[in-house]
Amino acid sequence: MAIRHLDSAIETASEAGLLATLAHLQAYKGNFWENESLLARAVENAHASGDKVAQARVADRCASYFGKHGLFERSHEHTERAIQIFGELDEKLAQGDVLSGTGRCFYARAGRLDEAFRCARKAREIAEEIGVPRLKAWMAMEAEPLFYKGLWEETVQVVEEGISTAWDIGAWDVILWTYAWAAISCLKLERADDAARLIDQAMTEAAPRAGHDFSKIYLRIALAQLLLVKGDTRGGIETGQQALAIAERAANPLEQGAAHRALAQAHEADGDDAAARAQFQSSLAILNKIQSPPELAQSLLAYGRFQLKTNAEEGRELMERALAIFEELNATGWIEETRAALALA
Repeated sequence: MAIRHLDSAIETASEAGLLATLAHLQAYKGNFWENESLLARAVENAHASGDKVAQARVADRCASYFGKHGLFERSHEHTERAIQIFGELDEKLAQGDVLSGTGRCFYARAGRLDEAFRCARKAREIAEEIGVPRLKAWMAMEAEPLFYKGLWEETVQVVEEGISTAWDIGAWDVILWTYAWAAISCLKLERADDAARLIDQAMTEAAPRAGHDFSKIYLRIALAQLLLVKGDTRGGIETGQQALAIAERAANPLEQGAAHRALAQAHEADGDDAAARAQFQSSLAILNKIQSPPELAQSLLAYGRFQLKTNAEEGRELMERALAIFEELNATGWIEETRAALALA
């Protein structure tokens, strides 16, 4: 029914020659219904319309589409275009949305952490200036680049200090993502009880209210890691499988790679080395393809530790590759963890 109404609106806008409206509609459909050619037509129509708002909003839709498919460079181009136009128009809320959303997210996932922090800082400035709750809720999402930076304490802190607005207005996706990063950070800090508290609260209070499953993937990855810490390997496998199934339905490669890694670690803990190796290799294949250094390095580190049992030389080589990436990112906590693993190898 939704697509029928949307197609009718597109036809009406086209017949009336309303190019800006047509571009908006095409970009919406192209993003959510996975149609890249329609996105390209939306860009053309937005440009032809001369409408700057349409151009910026279409650019943001394109940034979202390319980013979630792991095409980060193409995403960055559209993100910067949207940020620039909204800045020129003094559309602060719209600019803040782009900075805190596609900007912060896909720069972080591409390993351009300084750019991710730039976006997060600028978005925070705008949020403090205009005081719009929706934008203020997204400030907790700075946890993502902090997590990839390996700053565990800071990751937990930014969530604890900034999440109240998300709860107040029901920004469930923000809660699910940030609690996942904070929970894994708590596990790194050997605070399993705090991790369990965060995961339980997100699972019971936020997850049932979230509009879609995409934002639940990383929380399940965090839960799988918690279950392994508690010695529940079968629960870790089941939870890893759930995360992977959602990621595959959503066709999001980064989450697929991360879920394969979580599932591999669960199989490893369960003593099924063949299944673990297959999952690690799937993780690396996906993350190599999309070039997400922060996620790729995590899988190299985990697989390297696994390989030490049967091939010490390859295990060290994998971990050294991980260390090189983490050092390039200046990912403090990950560097320390990788060096410690290498020292024991």
